[in-house]
Amino acid sequence: MVNSHSDEPSEADQASSESSAAANGLGAKSKAESASPSSWSTEPSAESPVESRIEEELCRLKRALRALSACNQALAQARSEQELLDQICDIIVRLGGYRMAGILYAEADEEKTVRPMAQAGHDNGYLEAIQIKWSDTPAGRGPAGTAIRENRICVITDTATDPQFASWREGALKRGFAAVIALPLRVAGSPFGVLGIYSGQRGSFESSEVELLSEIANSLAYGITAIRSQEERRRATAALQGAEVKYRQLVEQVPAISYLADAGALGAFHYLSPQAQAMLGYRPQDCTSNPFFWWEHLNPEDRPIALTEDSWDEGRPFQLEYRMKRQDDREVWIRDEGMIFRDPETGKRMTRGVMIDITKQKQTEEALRQSQQRLQQVIRVSQIGIFDHDHLANTIYWSPEQRNIYGFGPDEVVTLQAYFHHVYPEDREAMAVAVRRAHDPASDGLFDVDHRIVRRDGDIRWLSTRSQTFFEDKGAARHPVRTIGAVWDITERKHSEQALREAEEKYREIFDHAVIGIFQSTPDGRYLSVNKAMARMYGHSSPQEMVAMVTDIERQEYVQPSRRQEFKHLLEEQGVVRDFTFEFHRMDGSLAWALVNARAVRDGQRTVIYYEGTQDDITERMRLEAQYQHAQKMEVVGRLAGGVAHDFNNLLGVIIGYSEHAAGRLGPTHPVTRSISQIKQAAERAASLTKQLLAFSRQQVIYPRMLDLNKVVGSSAEMLERLVGEDVKVTFKPGAQLGLIKADPGQIEQILMNLAVNARDAMARGGKIMIETANVELDKNYVQQHPLVLTGPYIMLTFADTGCGIDQETLPHIFEPFFTTKAPGKGTGLGLATVYGIVKQNNGYVWVYSERNEGAIFKIYLPRVGEVESSFEPGPEAESQGGSETILLVEDEAALREVTASLLETGGYKVLTAESAPAALVVAREYEGRIDLLLTDVIMPVMSGVELYDRLVKSRPATRLLYMSGYAGDQLSHYGQFDPRSEILQKPFTRKALLKKLRAVLGS
Repeated sequence: MVNSHSDEPSEADQASSESSAAANGLGAKSKAESASPSSWSTEPSAESPVESRIEEELCRLKRALRALSACNQALAQARSEQELLDQICDIIVRLGGYRMAGILYAEADEEKTVRPMAQAGHDNGYLEAIQIKWSDTPAGRGPAGTAIRENRICVITDTATDPQFASWREGALKRGFAAVIALPLRVAGSPFGVLGIYSGQRGSFESSEVELLSEIANSLAYGITAIRSQEERRRATAALQGAEVKYRQLVEQVPAISYLADAGALGAFHYLSPQAQAMLGYRPQDCTSNPFFWWEHLNPEDRPIALTEDSWDEGRPFQLEYRMKRQDDREVWIRDEGMIFRDPETGKRMTRGVMIDITKQKQTEEALRQSQQRLQQVIRVSQIGIFDHDHLANTIYWSPEQRNIYGFGPDEVVTLQAYFHHVYPEDREAMAVAVRRAHDPASDGLFDVDHRIVRRDGDIRWLSTRSQTFFEDKGAARHPVRTIGAVWDITERKHSEQALREAEEKYREIFDHAVIGIFQSTPDGRYLSVNKAMARMYGHSSPQEMVAMVTDIERQEYVQPSRRQEFKHLLEEQGVVRDFTFEFHRMDGSLAWALVNARAVRDGQRTVIYYEGTQDDITERMRLEAQYQHAQKMEVVGRLAGGVAHDFNNLLGVIIGYSEHAAGRLGPTHPVTRSISQIKQAAERAASLTKQLLAFSRQQVIYPRMLDLNKVVGSSAEMLERLVGEDVKVTFKPGAQLGLIKADPGQIEQILMNLAVNARDAMARGGKIMIETANVELDKNYVQQHPLVLTGPYIMLTFADTGCGIDQETLPHIFEPFFTTKAPGKGTGLGLATVYGIVKQNNGYVWVYSERNEGAIFKIYLPRVGEVESSFEPGPEAESQGGSETILLVEDEAALREVTASLLETGGYKVLTAESAPAALVVAREYEGRIDLLLTDVIMPVMSGVELYDRLVKSRPATRLLYMSGYAGDQLSHYGQFDPRSEILQKPFTRKALLKKLRAVLGS
């Protein structure tokens, strides 16, 4: 990607000639040497090994990193906005090696014009010569307009072909602009301009490079806004307070932490911007309240860097890189840029600066280092020889692998004469002709020849040598300066090719009887040969019929013709295609999926003459993968829904608790009591929604027992009839000698109710609901069709309706929470999601079969067990009672802790409160009286409720335990040694439920 913005190399290019030479193929040699016909070497072609591409990527990223560093220095030193813009453009071109860079601002006029502010590089007049807007018009759909209008990075990897760039193509190509990236300049998340960077190489701007350029754009936006803020303060000295507010807003919106601290390694923070929470996980006040926060969270290995701060000069900018531990124990890399100054009021040495998260940059650097290391290892293992010929200096470098191939010693000087001496005599003339052509200034510099050598030990080996020669200057002055190439020992391949030719007839029968498809086809879409398996795959009666009938593979077979174009492009560029998938038409009109592995076969002039490869029918595998991916998506959505419900339950607990507390204090006759009652009822309705979310995410507290499904469904029939109305007939066909399931009867009723509501809404003019139960055995054949199912005995519950049915586009989404096809306000979208969650929580499976206007059938499979049936009739509810015992209440949510304590006190209990587990241990240690019960949340920062009780019970063995949580016990098993059989109070809870549960634990 590295390009020059002028015909002459810049000072930066000369200073980093080694890296730029690797990326650009630039070197230095004399014209006299280039004129010599014996001065030659080789270089990889467009199909060079992966190491060339990695080396090129390393060079691009190193230049981008140098440009990023220089831009940060310019940001710290710029005195005006225009000076900053000019410097940034110059740095990007001069150090980044790009063709051109420009900065443009979006005007707020009616035409939505884009005004060039600064530019550098090749042909500075380009931006003024073209018309750019940021409106949704042809003039605004280029990269700059799109980046501003859509507030996103826009990359054009090939200006010669990308239709989005058509309006500007002619001017760009004349100036050598092959690729362009437009990065929006944002303030407060909104774009106010764009940074455009033009490259002279197609395919530029890969992901790692884009991340670095994005950091330049973000830093530039920050620098622009900072300079504007400084200028505004100078102009508005009289309005200092207002300017300070604006500056604080600006600081809090840039992607960096701004801070003010005492100087020195142990200096305390006085101010941190809100970005501290996003970057470190701590609130700013958490950091400023601890005078040793920075030192304690600094990686111990980086502390020696911090100790040098005491000796830094005042007024001189500094830049440090170190690691800090986040609140979640993850480690982030920080770049600290600031300055030591002396406070004029106190005389203390202070530090002011910004902290920037450079974790991704460090990860990129480490990945590049590892890639380079892997590349070296690959070269060693693959035994590919690498050589580099500097024509101007007349020096030749051979890698250790290259020396080993030719039999040269590690310290032996390599010359062209010595090299030619080892070329097989019959191949020398052809080699000389190929070398002269590669070094001819009028040629493309490519060299690709298979030839023989005679090693020092007399062994004759076949080699494949590929190289690229690079030239300087133009016209008559054009001359070769450098040749880079690679050598493979292909002796075994040559022997194998001979053996293959001899065995071709022998293995023809294998071709005809292979179980997977084998083919040869031309680039224009005709089959040369196919085997029987290939013909059967497409529904042809014979290979001969398929070859005769198919004259355009792209049009006749591919469902998406663009995939055929992509397949051909990969073969042309890479020579091979592995694991390429596409959808195709069979002769009977049905669709199927295929997986192809193929290669391009070329003639002596490197022209592709045909493709050959294998093809396998993967239709069944694709179907199974789609089912598995859907199951994974539902699992992730369930976890998210459960987390939301858990947090919402805490808030509802506060609302319900305070509602009860307020109503109790005001009395039933108070005029406000009715309003408070409405608040409580609304909170309880919200709690019922969260219970559905918890059911979907399988985090609902349940009480499973042994059930006869026929009895549960039979007892629910009357309720279902009232629910669906008189125009819907409900029939139930119980299965004979039905086995038992282990489930919560309330959950089974919830399944039936939600399915009935869904069916009723699908039958606006009435209809029928049919419910059946049966014993079933899911065998291996069923599991093959439903790969997520386990074999074994099940009870099947079938729920069918005669409603409007479900179309195929909607069917995959019906179990997703909040998905609904009903009108706004007509449904929550949680009914079927709740059914799915309950079935999964009980280790079952649910499938739905439906088509538009054909009704719907839900089949639920629950594991069949052989134990004795349990009773599920609810007993009389006992009255809640208070007490006089001492309760230690531990809850990290302050509002919920306060209202729970108030409810306990109204029940007569003495309450000790703590906001965390460590605080609770301190309270218990200092309290001299008896603590009868620990009432604690399970999930808390620093220490869980399980660990708290384990520690507390060692000093107070008589203390009893009651957990509180918004999660079910089986979802809490990974917190310490949580026993799912432990007593747990489900959030949100009422005063009555709290006192009743408490009394039950204390009285047990």
